[in-house]
Amino acid sequence: MKYSRPILILITCILFFFNFKGEIIPVNNGMGWDGRLYGNYTAMLDSAIIEKKINEYRFQRILMSVVLNKTMKAFNIDFTIANIVLGFKIFNLIFLLIALLYYLLISRKLGFTPINEMLGLAALFWCFPILKIPGYNPIITDVGAFAMGMMVVYHFFSNHRIVNICLILLGSFVYPTFLLFGLLVIFPREAYTSSDKTYRKDRIIFPLLYLLIFCIAYFGYQAEFSDTYANINPTNKNMLWLSILIAVSYCYFIGAFFPDFQKIKEAFQKINWLYVIPLIGIFIFVKYLTHTYATPQPQQMSTGRYIINIMKQSVANPGVFIVSHIIYFGLIPIILIWMKTQIVAVIRANGYGLTILLIGIGFMSLGSESRQLINFYPLFVILVILALQNMKPIKPIVAYGFVIVSLLLSRFWYIIGTEGDLSTKLLEYPAQRYFQFFGPWMNNQVYLQNFVIVISILFGFLILQKTGNLFELKELKSKLKPATHKKRK
Repeated sequence: MKYSRPILILITCILFFFNFKGEIIPVNNGMGWDGRLYGNYTAMLDSAIIEKKINEYRFQRILMSVVLNKTMKAFNIDFTIANIVLGFKIFNLIFLLIALLYYLLISRKLGFTPINEMLGLAALFWCFPILKIPGYNPIITDVGAFAMGMMVVYHFFSNHRIVNICLILLGSFVYPTFLLFGLLVIFPREAYTSSDKTYRKDRIIFPLLYLLIFCIAYFGYQAEFSDTYANINPTNKNMLWLSILIAVSYCYFIGAFFPDFQKIKEAFQKINWLYVIPLIGIFIFVKYLTHTYATPQPQQMSTGRYIINIMKQSVANPGVFIVSHIIYFGLIPIILIWMKTQIVAVIRANGYGLTILLIGIGFMSLGSESRQLINFYPLFVILVILALQNMKPIKPIVAYGFVIVSLLLSRFWYIIGTEGDLSTKLLEYPAQRYFQFFGPWMNNQVYLQNFVIVISILFGFLILQKTGNLFELKELKSKLKPATHKKRK
């Protein structure tokens, strides 16, 4: 594995540039759906702000449009559609290279073994949202959120709280959920102990809460629940009972990651209130700017509607949110399920802030629009690799298989095509060539195809585990050790 790092970095960079030069979405002249708005904000930023043409939700994703607007003005570049699309593609490429650099810093900081570093690199960068989306549908803020999420992870493990507060401020204008990273700032990164009982009563709370929210959404807001906004796939009511059962089981499963409720008082006592003040300031600042310069939030973007959408997406088809996360991100969601015990230990070793953050992400993950978790994805990958660090080494043949499967699931080679209209009949082809990767827009046939893929991968993991072919027989010779320096004579 001596020369694996430079080779893998070179391959990753080649894939980045392949994506940069690849096909582009044939909607709104390459700007896409949401991108049409951000592209217009870039071209007419001043008037859009003065005339309040940006709603509160979009305003919290405007930073890249602002930077590109100022950059194009500084270099006297015309605000044509082609130039704006190219500008966002260059932005995305820069962000990906920054994220790659930060990953290498994280690997060095945490002492990843060569095999584990390869697994982390493949999981993070050899996936669909990184090797296909940035070039194909460039005018979205996902890549910026991904890169800044990677930066937050590095500075979290380096205990750079001030840096992370600055990143949270900037990230709040890239992705609306970025403020949740504040939980990593206000709690110390200190280990805590908690009950490890498999069937502890506390785990029932999350499934019951899900059922309560679902019933309120389904019976109290039936019109909104039945609304197939933006042509999403309607709920499969014949399989609704199974969908609810899977969602409840999922909620019970992720309850294992949470501490027992007796730790609430201890967690509250660990809060560093000094860091709460700047985070409250960021929240007030964001609200002030959106209230002053943005148009009021439309109904479909409200917090209540967001929760209803999550409930809808969790039961559109049985386990569709799990299927979507694996098809979109790759194998990491499977490993999170498989390595539950080891990852619980890693979470508890890094403090209450990480635990509480994951509770919020756990609820959000019930939604099947996987891209909304892109800013948190680097955190999950690093947690998985940290868990692997404390286990026997994975066999090289298994690691290489993981890399190959990740590359296949990334579909970097897949030609979505420019023939036909992708902007109408999203549940039919040719639009499904693109929307088959996004949970709310998977039609029933595509869902079944993706379900078979996921089950096949799970079955493969199970065979490797049962036959003892996942790990080497010997333990790691050494854990992460402090660097030693020889004295000069």
